[in-house]
Amino acid sequence: MNLNDPNLELVGDVARALVALDAVKDLAAFHLPYPAEAQRALDRLVLRTLRDRAAPPASVPGMVTFCQERPVVDWPLTLPSGLFAPGSRFVDEEYGYLTELCFEAATALGTAFPRESPVDTMLDDLAKRCQARQDAAAYSTFRRMLAESPVLDNEAVSTINFELPLGLLDDVIWNVYRKADERWADRGLYRACGGCSHLAIPLGADEWCCESDKCGEDVVESGGSWTDDEGPLHHLDRWHRQFVSRQAQAVLRLAGRLEAVGAKAEPWPRFGTYDLQILLSHGRTWGIRMVDWGNAALAGVTERPIDEPSTVDRVYRVVPGERLLADPGYLSTFRAFGPADGVEVVTDEEVLRTTEAALVPGGAGA
Repeated sequence: MNLNDPNLELVGDVARALVALDAVKDLAAFHLPYPAEAQRALDRLVLRTLRDRAAPPASVPGMVTFCQERPVVDWPLTLPSGLFAPGSRFVDEEYGYLTELCFEAATALGTAFPRESPVDTMLDDLAKRCQARQDAAAYSTFRRMLAESPVLDNEAVSTINFELPLGLLDDVIWNVYRKADERWADRGLYRACGGCSHLAIPLGADEWCCESDKCGEDVVESGGSWTDDEGPLHHLDRWHRQFVSRQAQAVLRLAGRLEAVGAKAEPWPRFGTYDLQILLSHGRTWGIRMVDWGNAALAGVTERPIDEPSTVDRVYRVVPGERLLADPGYLSTFRAFGPADGVEVVTDEEVLRTTEAALVPGGAGA
């Protein structure tokens, strides 16, 4: 796939424009002009649609409506076959929130270095800071906290301030957590999704949904809840919810399943060299890199090559099984678009079975 294709660059521009608009919190106080990213994307989209003699969006709000009403494959563009699934949109058709695909495209398409996203750069910087101080506990605690505590109430904030061994990363917390504003409340009530524990989106009339593709609406009811009179809530910003916290939850789930069959699993070993390290008998170790994007092709485009396999005996890229429920061809698509570094791509079920076999003396994988 040629990432310099003007069609793909335009798709990325539109995705980043939507993200910039979504970042505007107080729409009542917002004045023209629109964010530069939005106006530039609109201008490019209008020119492209006019060239194809299609009806262009007439304004920035019209561009948002365009992205809500039309799947990406139906835009007047020539796009690589199989890149986007039929029906996939940047703005949710029913509820109007930005989809995971929008943020994935904003990261992967039309950028000079798709494998150097802001989130990856942040994690790399944290790892370097912790490594310089030889403070591995702070790094792993930080990663685990973003998975296990995506929403912070007053009690959780006190725990962070006085109990968690974050060391030199104390100052980073408030760069990734934000105060939950009124967009997340329904008449003073906040609810968490029972699937991922992140704040659910209020739809009115006591209805809620989760922004994550992996969480159905039915799981929202089993989540926690808070009210305005309990004090302010803080939650992770969208980038860290999608690309750090939910992926970290998949890492911890796999670690728990591995330990249940007798393996020792260490999340984010050696300052995040891998997402997970499996410790077997006789000093053998396997490294796991978790791949947890909704769009397999974009996941492949942004995946970094693994160039240090010598630090472990075997390396796997692991895709959570629920991704294959939505896209049975996920693994083959990822392999087609991902780095050609020879690392095997498997599901979490496959790596679990392989680990179980390796734990049996003389068994397969030993």
